[in-house]
Amino acid sequence: GNLIALMSQCSRGEEIILGNNSHVYLWEGAGLSSLAGLGYHPLPVEKDGTMDVAKVKAAIREEDVHAPRTGAIVLENTQNEVGGVALPSSYVNSVAALGFPLHVDGARIFNASASLNEPVATLCESAASVSFCLSKGLCAPVGAVLVGSSAFIREARRNRKTLGGGMRQAGVIAAAGIVAVEDMRERLHEDHLHAEILAGTLKSFPCISDVICHTNLVYFTLSHPRVSPEQLVDSFLDANIRISHDGDGKFRFVTHYYVSREDVDKVAQCLRQTL
Repeated sequence: GNLIALMSQCSRGEEIILGNNSHVYLWEGAGLSSLAGLGYHPLPVEKDGTMDVAKVKAAIREEDVHAPRTGAIVLENTQNEVGGVALPSSYVNSVAALGFPLHVDGARIFNASASLNEPVATLCESAASVSFCLSKGLCAPVGAVLVGSSAFIREARRNRKTLGGGMRQAGVIAAAGIVAVEDMRERLHEDHLHAEILAGTLKSFPCISDVICHTNLVYFTLSHPRVSPEQLVDSFLDANIRISHDGDGKFRFVTHYYVSREDVDKVAQCLRQTL
């Protein structure tokens, strides 16, 4: 969705302003450059998930034949790598006010809405395009949605076809997506509560530090004299618990529909037994 969105509103050779730890920059296979012919202009992401608006403004290119033109700005909401921080509409609007097309990578935008108590429409009202995931917090088996103007969607459909993304008999997938959007968003506060409980448990262990939790993502760092990060992963797997580990002692838990309060208690028990 992010690739199609930026292909649909930018021209080859233009530059995209985005966060230096955003998903588009780190984890999407350099698709903007390799497939869309677009350049990256990464800026630091602060602990609150924002890029400094003054720095964004300074990164906008002046008209000069020696430099690429600025094509669009990308925000990620929630901002994954700094702990799932939700960006309020006031900040999103301040970036959009700079006058360039704004794309919101809203993979977890409904989590942002639940956290901030702001409607998704309000969080995205100043964006030129928004992509959101049906299969993360909203719990559909598969799927994502790209939102924009009618003209934008016409161009996006053409670019989707170019990228090989056309689908047939997709109604069964769409049906699950409708349930996700209509029914699952109202329960996201449960995931946030479970994440908060889990974060509180993690903070009780002296060997665990840098616990971050804002929505349904929980990050932490392990430094134990006898238990290595790999051993912790193995102990969780033995208990049928999966956790993301980046290889440097840093971990991430994600709470969602299929993680119950009992599951959170099971994680706490496994931690006590292992550490």
